[in-house]
Amino acid sequence: MGTAQRSIIWKLLPILIVAPVICALEFWLVVPTIVSVGARDDAVASAQRTATQFKLLRKYYTENVVKKVIESDDFQASYDHESDPNAIPLPATMIHDLSKIVEGEGMGIKLYSPFPFPN
Repeated sequence: MGTAQRSIIWKLLPILIVAPVICALEFWLVVPTIVSVGARDDAVASAQRTATQFKLLRKYYTENVVKKVIESDDFQASYDHESDPNAIPLPATMIHDLSKIVEGEGMGIKLYSPFPFPN
């Protein structure tokens, strides 16, 4: 090997060592942040979809079930529906009950106050 070739190798060697180290360091610092932000954004979007679904379910229940039951003399809407065979849950109580059911499936939903609305 000539002097010219050694000179070029010695000039390129620091770049060949430092450049991959810098790239690896940037990768190590940036990728976890990008993954974390993406996971958080996905979780928020999923939670918003679930909340919207529960709101639509509550609206449907209010308009198509509770309204008809209230007009009837046989049934009533009540937060204490479990102890009264002639009562159906209020819309908010229904959401609380559904939230308890899905908690058993590993989901947690807290859309409303933990207390029934009438009381």
